[in-house]
Amino acid sequence: MDRRSLLEAGLGCAVGVASAGCLEAFSSESAWRDLVVDRPDAVYVPAKIDEMTTYGTATVGPYGIAVTATRPHSFFTVTGSETTQVSHRSDDSIHLMVSLWDRATGEFVPSSVRTTVGRDEDVVDDRQLWPMLSQRMGVHYGDNVALPADGPYELSVRIDPPAVRTTGEFDGRFADAERATLSIDYAASEIDALERTLLDVDQRGGRGALESMGDGEGGGSEGGNGEHGHDSAREHGRHPTATTSPPLDALPGTLLGTPTVDDAVLATTVLEGAPGRGQGQEHDRERRTGDDANAYLAVSLRTPYNRCPLPMASLSLSPSSTRERTDTPDSELQLRETLDPDLGHHYGATLESVGDGEDTFSFSLSIDTPPQLSRHEGNETAFLETGSVTGTMP
Repeated sequence: MDRRSLLEAGLGCAVGVASAGCLEAFSSESAWRDLVVDRPDAVYVPAKIDEMTTYGTATVGPYGIAVTATRPHSFFTVTGSETTQVSHRSDDSIHLMVSLWDRATGEFVPSSVRTTVGRDEDVVDDRQLWPMLSQRMGVHYGDNVALPADGPYELSVRIDPPAVRTTGEFDGRFADAERATLSIDYAASEIDALERTLLDVDQRGGRGALESMGDGEGGGSEGGNGEHGHDSAREHGRHPTATTSPPLDALPGTLLGTPTVDDAVLATTVLEGAPGRGQGQEHDRERRTGDDANAYLAVSLRTPYNRCPLPMASLSLSPSSTRERTDTPDSELQLRETLDPDLGHHYGATLESVGDGEDTFSFSLSIDTPPQLSRHEGNETAFLETGSVTGTMP
């Protein structure tokens, strides 16, 4: 069923990839937004693709960072289950973005990023960037920024320790705040010249997503109202590919299922092992949990098409068995947001022995708070609801 109407009137050009002259008619954000209406409560393909430019990359401490920019544009912040559109101002010059990853593994690191832009010893702009979700970039940090004139600027990027549990080789790696300084050269003409492409009418607005950026894609671009792209390879000190969760077949343990809540995929695995198994699965599990629990339940919360991780949520487990860590029947366990080299970003909880003989361990898994990430167009109508799914462990 077609759940969306597309406004084609007034385009003044043939449907398909529009020419630059045709796109000039859509200089306002409202004109672009009107290209897609009646949006589904799900991830959908946005209307356009905006090219972006890379200002520089750097390494500091355990981090690799990349600083990029595109045209200023509106985006959506999230409070609880409500979104608020943040429109760009007339004096905004760029949409500034910072990508952040672990230099050793390329793994996405959920953190807090603050940028300070200076020129001639004066502070031009100082702000905490929004953690944002883009269909092709995944999670990054960004905001619209006003720069007074063309020319060189000094950009300071402060990275605070992540407010999530870190396990395995990541334990303690991100304990210190770090700061990197880059020189950027802003030219309004360069931003204005960035390519903008209108997607075919039969593409935009449908359920789905733009393809995520991958290795070997050159001069990339990113779509939608503020969606953007980059060319890169995930290597030491270089701009990474899109932030993605591990493929399902690469997750450790036993995959229990991939249910969804409001288009968010809960890829749920359990890592089991009895004490004394040594360096196998048990060793890996103990390294994550730090205790003698008999199982570790991990939920990789991700987008449905590009495997982008969904941080800044809260999840809980309500078992219908007494074999739960607190030994209290039907009590609720909070899953801890965690970063692990093998599991990647996930939400996890430790359990006592589950399933002996013919018994099974039944549970209800709930999203109590949806991901509190700002969104670019195409993601702003998904991942906003709470809800529960059920499952069993043998």
